[in-house]
Amino acid sequence: MRIISVNLKNYKSISDTNQLKTDSKINIFAGKNNTGKTSLIEALYMIANGQIQKCLEADTACEIELSLNHEDLKFLNTGSSPDESIWNTEKIRIYFLLQQTSVMIKKVEVYDADEYSTLWDNLSTVQDIEESYQLKNKNGGSVNYSKTPMLFERIMHLIKDKIVYISGSRHISEFEHTNVMYKLNIDGTNLNSFLYTLRNNNEEIFNEIKRAFIDIFPDVRSISTNIVDRSGSITETNINLYFEGLNEPIPLYSCGSGFTHVLILLSILYSGQDRIILFDEPHVFLHPSAEKAIYDLISATEYHQYFLTTHSPILINYPFNKKVFLVKKEAGISKFAEFNELQEILEDIGIKNSDLAFSDKVLFVEGKTEELVVPMILSHFGMRQIGYNYRVLDMNGTSNHFNKKSAMESYRKNLDLVLNGISNSPIPYRILIDKDEKQDEKINDIKEQYGDKVLILGRREFENYFLDCYEELSNVINASLDSQVVTSEQIKGTIEDILSQKTERYIYPRGCNNPLDDVIGSKVLDQLFRKYDISLGYDKVKHGIEIATNILENDSEKLIPIKNILEDFISAKKVEVSYA
Repeated sequence: MRIISVNLKNYKSISDTNQLKTDSKINIFAGKNNTGKTSLIEALYMIANGQIQKCLEADTACEIELSLNHEDLKFLNTGSSPDESIWNTEKIRIYFLLQQTSVMIKKVEVYDADEYSTLWDNLSTVQDIEESYQLKNKNGGSVNYSKTPMLFERIMHLIKDKIVYISGSRHISEFEHTNVMYKLNIDGTNLNSFLYTLRNNNEEIFNEIKRAFIDIFPDVRSISTNIVDRSGSITETNINLYFEGLNEPIPLYSCGSGFTHVLILLSILYSGQDRIILFDEPHVFLHPSAEKAIYDLISATEYHQYFLTTHSPILINYPFNKKVFLVKKEAGISKFAEFNELQEILEDIGIKNSDLAFSDKVLFVEGKTEELVVPMILSHFGMRQIGYNYRVLDMNGTSNHFNKKSAMESYRKNLDLVLNGISNSPIPYRILIDKDEKQDEKINDIKEQYGDKVLILGRREFENYFLDCYEELSNVINASLDSQVVTSEQIKGTIEDILSQKTERYIYPRGCNNPLDDVIGSKVLDQLFRKYDISLGYDKVKHGIEIATNILENDSEKLIPIKNILEDFISAKKVEVSYA
């Protein structure tokens, strides 16, 4: 189930949102404090958490359009008569009235033949002694009923089952009975018993949650769900966190709200259950690195839909597919508008993109290929990029900065100035560069200027590490042509033929001592791809990602040399920063 549009009227500072198209996996409501952005997800929570009533006299109305999958339709149609069946649709629209903890379904419409038509009307009024509902059929006729339609109850059950609300005022019980809980409830208040159940009945998922939690909060070394017997008759459970440097655990209820928010989110992400997550201002209780980390995880998972409120530049700028709605207040009334240009949102909120300032460390690389592929390699070898533990940034080709001593010194000073000045503490950095034309004397000059801040590949180019990956290259070429046109043995033969041309300055401008180290790898790959009728030749970014993906899946040891160059810097918990 997905909420693909919503229109809320007369709730708090909201007069009328008009129809908001929320058909994206991630829907962000951005604005300054007190603009009404939270009111929208509060109303959705009220619907999901409300008690269904036959009739309400209420000003607050909400129209929700839902897309439904096969399992949703199966549930909604259980026990329905042929006249009530909604099997032949993929969308329904529901009109709600809301009042405090009560909710009324006023009308249900079904999408068919490119338009909506009314299926059920709730005609009940406060003055009526009996309920009154009208079922309409496709032929224009109708039948009246005096009992709440089963579809209404099933719609409410489905919505309640799908929605989870993570609010700013998050509190969990200190203890819960050790009941078996396979699903989080709507506001996550059964988190203790849910994680207790996972730890005992599905330890694999529990361990995934624990690993991700520790990645986000490196000061935490473990999570436990303890059993306690406070009354002498009923066993209870609670969640404890174990922190580095402390012998005794700290109960989750005694820790900051951010820990609870993240545990609830991880429990949803890794449970594999399709949910709609309403998350009110995730950034408020989280360090920027932890905040970005949860967006990394949201981006990497498929199942869920998100409604997020924020005034955080990290979320607004985060590079996943999303819809962003700007919420402003004009004359005391909240106004909602969808924006495609993020800069207007940033300017309205009064912020600038400062992702770099939050990074724990930065690795600069020479091109877009390295920027995208290096994190893949590091992640494969247990150094996942999560939150701001490190950033890999493309410098759009750095070779010109390493040709002359004067240029090297100037460039290093500029980097130090930027990275030592944008944060409260200096940001450690390294620069990964190709060997290129650099002879021993030039390498010594670089080391003199940069010390250990520059890491130099052992081979001429990043692409040189792909040249002896014959199976993976054949996979990529065959996939590009959508045909099995070449074998790994043919690839090997072609590359060996090219590498054997040791007097050819086009590919060996400085001569050849070791072909794999000294050849211009990207030119070899370009010749290879053109030979097999890939007309545009080798695309460094597209094909580089595809080749690296294949290598990591089939023979990752081929990329260990790159891992070894970077591991000490990336894995170090603390990196010394020099001011020379």
